[in-house]
Amino acid sequence: MSSVPNAAVTTISAAGAVTPTRFNVIGGSGALALTLAVPTIDGQTITFTDQSAHAHTIVVTAVGSPPTAGLNGGTQTTLTFNGTKGSSVDLFSSGGSWLTTSFSGVAIS
Repeated sequence: MSSVPNAAVTTISAAGAVTPTRFNVIGGSGALALTLAVPTIDGQTITFTDQSAHAHTIVVTAVGSPPTAGLNGGTQTTLTFNGTKGSSVDLFSSGGSWLTTSFSGVAIS
């Protein structure tokens, strides 16, 4: 199957640090623990979608003590997928933080 131009999908199938593209599908044979750096530019939009029905986690590497560049500009740094295929989260970069613009089947802590 071909992809829509300028909308490439990246499949993530191993745990560790991720360099996201616009669309990111989380696969693999088990739950993946992923790390996402705080954004360095504003206006970036990324989507993570669970394609393997596992309880994946994405931890944002927040900065400061207490962290001030976590999710939504606060101290929360973890996105936990509920293990349902199709669970997803949309993130938007602003002010050095990832803002959650929508999510389904994903808990923020």
